[in-house]
Amino acid sequence: MIDEEIDFNNAVDSVISWIEKNSSWDETLLIVTGDHETGYLTGPNANDNNPNTNPVVNNGVGIIPGMAFNSTDHTNSLIPIFAKGVGSEIMNSFADHEDYIRGRYMNNSEVALTMMNAINQTDHLANQIMVSSLSIDENEGANASVGTIQTNDFDMNENYTYTLVDAFGMNSDDNAKFTITNETLKISENCDFEMKKVYNITVKADDGKGNSLTNQLMILVNDINEEPVDLTINPSFVKEEAAINEMVADFMVEDPDMNEEFSMSLVSGNGTNDADNSMFEISNNSLKLTSALSYNDKPVLHINVKVEDNGGNELTKAFAIPVIKAGLLNIEELEKAGYVVYPNPSNGIFNIEATSENNNSLVEIRNMNGSLVMSKLLKSSSERFDISQFGKGAYILKITKDERSYNSLIITK
Repeated sequence: MIDEEIDFNNAVDSVISWIEKNSSWDETLLIVTGDHETGYLTGPNANDNNPNTNPVVNNGVGIIPGMAFNSTDHTNSLIPIFAKGVGSEIMNSFADHEDYIRGRYMNNSEVALTMMNAINQTDHLANQIMVSSLSIDENEGANASVGTIQTNDFDMNENYTYTLVDAFGMNSDDNAKFTITNETLKISENCDFEMKKVYNITVKADDGKGNSLTNQLMILVNDINEEPVDLTINPSFVKEEAAINEMVADFMVEDPDMNEEFSMSLVSGNGTNDADNSMFEISNNSLKLTSALSYNDKPVLHINVKVEDNGGNELTKAFAIPVIKAGLLNIEELEKAGYVVYPNPSNGIFNIEATSENNNSLVEIRNMNGSLVMSKLLKSSSERFDISQFGKGAYILKITKDERSYNSLIITK
């Protein structure tokens, strides 16, 4: 196997030497990969077949490495791919899938798309329609210019008219999303890499003398790092009895980009929306309590949080976090009394089921400021409630029957 590896490396070296002697990296794309993995090679630990945690062990020159094969056949394990030359830079655009062991990867068909794009980029071929750029940044807006169309022809000084056409055997699925004005190719919609990363069009060049040429072109959308869209916290409240140094909530970021990493911090605000920053810390995107809570002293806490992605884009958002009075979340007592609330959390629409003796119970729902948002009598064993119009968050549910009251918390998200 080692001899075969040496022969393979020598073959790659020979190809590189030929390119650098007879061609150039500006007109040649070299891809080195395989069609499958065999044997699932890992390190020698028989109880661990994860190549990240059990890698092959280098035992030194001339000594067989520490290793183990975990299969006697082909496997579905990802294999490496190496590329150099024209078009190789677009591979990063296609490597947008994620494997929990190997990391980012691209699929087989996307390797072929890379090759097609490289062919379109080489401008030394005669009789070919070309565009000065075969890619466009996402979010450039509708009617953004992609590039200038030209034709490489043996006949010099020819003037061509360009049109988008349907042609047999060519992919023109996205023709309707483009226009050509004065040899400039424009996209008529705002492109979004996360929604669509490749457009296929077919262009015809006509010299007005009965000669024409039709080519398929592939336009790539470049992934641009975008700002986080929203920051949310779950749960959106904190219990009065929470202990110091307890992780009381997790932050979640909505971001258009895949595989982003985020850092978060408590930052100064307007003096009101950051008033209680000192009572918390943020660790691993979770909120940690650093001071004791008192519902009577501070029923609502205010913090101001900044999130930053790995591209340096930031979003700052203020949170008003209700303190839930100790003993208020007594769901077990509510169920023992014959009431069931479901689903909880909900989208704002939920049900309350009650035993027959609990008919005509009074249901009151208040927001965290204490304002009544709904009051209703239970007139049957199952009643539907809709508070979605009052927004997402935490609400206090109070059910009263025969001067006995039961409290719980309901969450809408």
